[in-house]
Amino acid sequence: MTKRGWLALAAVAVAAVACALALGVATGRAHSAAATCKQRLSGKAVHYCGPATAHLSVFKGVTFRNGTCHVQKVSGQSLMSLGIGIRTQNSATNNGKPYFGLTLSGSASHPTGGGVVAYYKGKRWGGRGVSFKGTLKTGTFVARGIRGSKGTATGSFHC
Repeated sequence: MTKRGWLALAAVAVAAVACALALGVATGRAHSAAATCKQRLSGKAVHYCGPATAHLSVFKGVTFRNGTCHVQKVSGQSLMSLGIGIRTQNSATNNGKPYFGLTLSGSASHPTGGGVVAYYKGKRWGGRGVSFKGTLKTGTFVARGIRGSKGTATGSFHC
């Protein structure tokens, strides 16, 4: 796939995680077998909850906690989406709230795309997936910065 194709796929994947997880808030359904809570909408922010955690090398020493994983089929392909923390409508700083979002499309053994966006203390980093190892429940990844985010980041997640 070309660089332009990966960028487009990463943008779609990041938008898909927001839509998939927001749908869970709107319908009040939990989207994880391990979910022990329900995401909630407070004002214009989605508050995720649950056992999921993640790390991103850009934010050294930070563990994103209290998240929900969801796997669904979209056009016959698996789409894993993970939301951790609080997501506001402020795409520049997320109003200073911590948030981690990850998507992975296709099978874990042969992903066709993915992306990550994270906010911590008002700073944003977003990237497109470059490599992935693991399952749809736990894994590590490498992402290359897009849309103003510089460099390459490594990360891990656990649902």
